[in-house]
Amino acid sequence: CPCGRQLLSIEAGTVARYDDMMKIRGQNLWPAAVDKIVLSDERIVEYAGEVTLDAQGREDVILMIEFRPDAVTREQEHGVLTEIQRRVKSATNVTMRTQRVEPGTLPRFEFKARRWTDRRREDRSVVRYIARD
Repeated sequence: CPCGRQLLSIEAGTVARYDDMMKIRGQNLWPAAVDKIVLSDERIVEYAGEVTLDAQGREDVILMIEFRPDAVTREQEHGVLTEIQRRVKSATNVTMRTQRVEPGTLPRFEFKARRWTDRRREDRSVVRYIARD
Protein backbone atom coordinates (compact mmCIF):
# COMPACT_ATOMS: atom_id res chain seq x y z
CA CYS A 1 0.00 0.00 0.00
CA PRO A 2 1.31 3.52 -0.75
CA CYS A 3 0.64 4.48 2.89
CA GLY A 4 3.21 1.97 4.15
CA ARG A 5 0.80 -0.62 5.53
CA GLN A 6 2.20 -4.14 5.18
CA LEU A 7 -1.10 -6.03 5.50
CA LEU A 8 -4.22 -6.05 3.35
CA SER A 9 -7.30 -4.38 4.73
CA ILE A 10 -10.93 -5.10 4.02
CA GLU A 11 -13.66 -2.51 4.35
CA ALA A 12 -16.77 -4.01 5.90
CA GLY A 13 -20.01 -2.79 7.35
CA THR A 14 -22.91 -4.05 9.38
CA VAL A 15 -26.57 -4.44 8.54
CA ALA A 16 -27.84 -3.76 12.05
CA ARG A 17 -27.46 -5.00 15.60
CA TYR A 18 -27.68 -8.77 15.90
CA ASP A 19 -30.03 -8.53 18.88
CA ASP A 20 -32.54 -6.63 16.70
CA MET A 21 -32.70 -9.48 14.19
CA MET A 22 -35.75 -11.76 14.06
CA LYS A 23 -35.93 -15.09 12.31
CA ILE A 24 -39.16 -15.39 10.30
CA ARG A 25 -39.90 -18.39 8.10
CA GLY A 26 -36.22 -19.30 8.12
CA GLN A 27 -35.10 -15.84 6.97
CA ASN A 28 -33.10 -13.34 9.02
CA LEU A 29 -35.08 -10.12 9.20
CA TRP A 30 -33.69 -6.84 10.46
CA PRO A 31 -36.46 -4.37 11.32
CA ALA A 32 -34.21 -1.54 10.10
CA ALA A 33 -34.50 -2.95 6.55
CA VAL A 34 -38.30 -2.71 6.75
CA ASP A 35 -38.05 0.77 8.32
CA LYS A 36 -36.01 1.95 5.35
CA ILE A 37 -38.59 0.74 2.84
CA VAL A 38 -41.79 1.74 4.60
CA LEU A 39 -40.69 5.10 5.99
CA SER A 40 -39.12 6.18 2.69
CA ASP A 41 -42.67 6.77 1.41
CA GLU A 42 -43.56 10.32 2.44
CA ARG A 43 -47.27 9.41 2.55
CA ILE A 44 -46.63 7.12 5.53
CA VAL A 45 -46.26 8.65 8.98
CA GLU A 46 -45.77 5.49 11.07
CA TYR A 47 -46.01 1.70 10.96
CA ALA A 48 -45.91 -1.26 13.33
CA GLY A 49 -45.08 -4.91 12.62
CA GLU A 50 -46.51 -7.95 14.35
CA VAL A 51 -45.44 -11.59 14.07
CA THR A 52 -47.96 -14.23 15.16
CA LEU A 53 -48.75 -17.89 14.63
CA ASP A 54 -51.95 -18.88 12.85
CA ALA A 55 -54.17 -21.84 13.80
CA GLN A 56 -51.95 -24.25 11.84
CA GLY A 57 -48.77 -22.99 13.54
CA ARG A 58 -47.52 -21.02 10.53
CA GLU A 59 -45.85 -17.66 11.05
CA ASP A 60 -47.92 -14.68 9.94
CA VAL A 61 -46.50 -11.16 9.61
CA ILE A 62 -48.62 -8.05 9.33
CA LEU A 63 -47.53 -4.46 8.78
CA MET A 64 -50.01 -1.93 10.14
CA ILE A 65 -49.49 1.28 8.20
CA GLU A 66 -50.67 4.73 9.18
CA PHE A 67 -50.91 7.26 6.35
CA ARG A 68 -50.57 11.00 6.76
CA PRO A 69 -53.98 12.66 6.86
CA ASP A 70 -55.22 13.46 3.33
CA ALA A 71 -52.08 11.91 1.73
CA VAL A 72 -53.88 8.95 0.16
CA THR A 73 -57.46 8.56 -1.01
CA ARG A 74 -59.43 5.40 -0.27
CA GLU A 75 -59.06 4.47 -3.96
CA GLN A 76 -55.24 4.79 -3.80
CA GLU A 77 -54.80 2.88 -0.52
CA HIS A 78 -54.88 -0.61 -2.00
CA GLY A 79 -52.25 0.26 -4.60
CA VAL A 80 -49.90 1.84 -2.06
CA LEU A 81 -50.26 -1.07 0.38
CA THR A 82 -49.66 -3.60 -2.41
CA GLU A 83 -46.55 -1.72 -3.55
CA ILE A 84 -45.14 -1.61 0.01
CA GLN A 85 -45.85 -5.34 0.37
CA ARG A 86 -44.04 -6.07 -2.92
CA ARG A 87 -41.00 -3.95 -2.02
CA VAL A 88 -40.67 -5.52 1.45
CA LYS A 89 -40.93 -9.04 -0.02
CA SER A 90 -38.28 -8.20 -2.62
CA ALA A 91 -35.85 -6.78 -0.05
CA THR A 92 -36.35 -9.25 2.83
CA ASN A 93 -37.66 -12.41 1.13
CA VAL A 94 -40.47 -12.49 3.72
CA THR A 95 -44.11 -12.03 2.69
CA MET A 96 -45.92 -9.58 4.95
CA ARG A 97 -49.56 -8.58 4.84
CA THR A 98 -50.20 -4.85 4.88
CA GLN A 99 -53.13 -3.20 6.58
CA ARG A 100 -54.16 0.44 6.91
CA VAL A 101 -54.87 1.79 10.38
CA GLU A 102 -56.59 5.04 11.29
CA PRO A 103 -54.43 8.16 11.75
CA GLY A 104 -53.23 8.65 15.31
CA THR A 105 -53.69 5.01 16.38
CA LEU A 106 -50.04 3.89 16.34
CA PRO A 107 -47.56 5.10 18.96
CA ARG A 108 -44.78 7.42 17.78
CA PHE A 109 -41.20 6.21 18.03
CA GLU A 110 -37.95 8.14 18.23
CA PHE A 111 -34.36 6.99 18.29
CA LYS A 112 -34.16 3.18 18.65
CA ALA A 113 -37.62 2.20 17.55
CA ARG A 114 -39.54 -0.78 18.89
CA ARG A 115 -42.11 -1.02 16.14
CA TRP A 116 -42.18 -4.82 16.16
CA THR A 117 -44.11 -7.19 18.40
CA ASP A 118 -43.34 -10.91 18.36
CA ARG A 119 -46.35 -12.87 19.63
CA ARG A 120 -45.18 -16.33 18.54
CA ARG A 121 -44.42 -17.50 22.07
CA GLU A 122 -47.56 -16.18 23.74
CA ASP A 123 -50.10 -18.83 24.76
CA ARG A 124 -47.84 -21.57 23.50
CA SER A 125 -47.67 -24.70 25.59
CA VAL A 126 -44.61 -26.92 25.61
CA VAL A 127 -45.25 -30.56 24.84
CA ARG A 128 -42.50 -32.98 25.76
CA TYR A 129 -42.44 -36.43 24.24
CA ILE A 130 -40.99 -39.04 26.54
CA ALA A 131 -40.10 -42.48 25.30
CA ARG A 132 -41.59 -45.27 27.40
CA ASP A 133 -39.73 -48.49 28.02
